[in-house]
Amino acid sequence: SPTQPTCSGNFLYMNKRNVYLYLIKLSNKKEAFYKIGISVNKYSRFYQIMKFGYSCNIEYMMFGKNYLELLELEGKLHNIFSEKSYTPSVKFGGYTECYSNIDEKEYIKVLRELHPFQCEVIKNQQISWR
Repeated sequence: SPTQPTCSGNFLYMNKRNVYLYLIKLSNKKEAFYKIGISVNKYSRFYQIMKFGYSCNIEYMMFGKNYLELLELEGKLHNIFSEKSYTPSVKFGGYTECYSNIDEKEYIKVLRELHPFQCEVIKNQQISWR
């Protein structure tokens, strides 16, 4: 049977660094919500948000080297989940990319329909200060 194409094998625009498309859960004593985003430096990005008093858990994150492809995929995900849009009480960079409730299984199903290639994935990882 033919092998499924991989992320790194199908890119027109290659980036030297990994690009991360993530679904994270952010919470504090007052609220909990999800954020869909893209970053070339995942931990630095998460620490920026955590400075506003949120704990951060990676629900699902895929990564590859095609920035433009993952940026387009991020935009499609924002459109699909737009009805669940949420405005956090603290406005940080990227606060408009937040959602009240995203079921991880639904998110993965949508993601695989939009991007059927195999990619490296990180799931359910709590981020803590260094």
